[in-house]
Amino acid sequence: MVTEDKDIAALIGIIARQNAEIAHLLQENAKLKILLSDAQECVEKNAGCRRFEKGAEAMILERFSQINEPAPPFSEDGKYGYRVNIRNPVAAELWRRYRKKLGLPSWCPASDEERLEFEVQVIPYLESRFHEKAPPVTLPRQVREKLPLDLLARLYGVPKELVWLPEEKIKK
Repeated sequence: MVTEDKDIAALIGIIARQNAEIAHLLQENAKLKILLSDAQECVEKNAGCRRFEKGAEAMILERFSQINEPAPPFSEDGKYGYRVNIRNPVAAELWRRYRKKLGLPSWCPASDEERLEFEVQVIPYLESRFHEKAPPVTLPRQVREKLPLDLLARLYGVPKELVWLPEEKIKK
C-alpha cells in the first residue's frame, strides 16, 4: 500500500513537470507567432527595398528581445509624470482591472486624475512585488495644477495642509 502511494506520488510529480514543460512550450510558441507576424508585416511594408534585409533583421531581433524581457514596473522618463509602466505584464493587468472597475472602455483614454489615482493605489504593491522603489514624483506643472489637493497630497506623501498652491491661485 505504501509503495503504491509513493508510485502514485511519483507519477503525479512526473505529470506536473510535463504540464509545466508543455506550458513553457506553448508560451514559446506564442512568442514565435508574434515574431512571425511582425516579420510578415515588415516584409509587406518593405517589399522591394534594398536596405530591407538589415532593417528587418534588426527589427526582429529587437522585437524578440522585448518579448523575452518583460518591461520594468516603473518608468522615469514619462513626459506626463506617470511612474507606473503599464507595459509591464503585472501593471498592465492591474491597469485593465482598474479601468474595468471605473467602467472605462478600452478605447477611451483615462484622465490624468484617473491615471494618477491608479498609481497611488498600485505603487505600494508593485514596490513590494518587485522589490524596487518607485521613482520620485515629477508631474509637469500643467498636470499638477488640475489635480485635487487630496490626490496631490497622497502622490507626494504629505498631509493635505502642506500641499503648496501656485501663487496665482492664492491671490485674492
